[in-house]
Amino acid sequence: MSAIVTLAIEGPRKRRLEGAALLNGGFSSKAPSLLLPRAAALTLFSEYPAGTRPMGATTAGGRVSLRVAAETAWVHVVTQDRNGPRVRFQVVVSEEEDEILVSDYGIDALGVKIERQGEGLWRFADEERTRPSVPRKRWTARGE
Repeated sequence: MSAIVTLAIEGPRKRRLEGAALLNGGFSSKAPSLLLPRAAALTLFSEYPAGTRPMGATTAGGRVSLRVAAETAWVHVVTQDRNGPRVRFQVVVSEEEDEILVSDYGIDALGVKIERQGEGLWRFADEERTRPSVPRKRWTARGE
């Protein structure tokens, strides 16, 4: 199990989506980054892949092709009783992945601490209360 949170993501021209995102400390970046499956990217960027540039990456599963969006997105964690800080993220799009992933720097920027990775427990950095993960959501070619 991994920690999974609900994110509100606002892209260009105020396009929004809300969905479950895997907090993936193994997704290394130099700034807050969000990996979106293609179907999720189509919700935020009406003309995808326009305005993106190709980039290769190596994952546990091998070499993959990604696209980096020219425009950023505003992201925050959403829970029943509060929202986390709103943070600007670089957006990377994957044709292969089917889950939204948050990078290591992104986890820190969102003010989230993973308490028990195996159990999927997490908390906001400014609180002691641990929270359970939300259910996983997979994106397909047709959307969520």
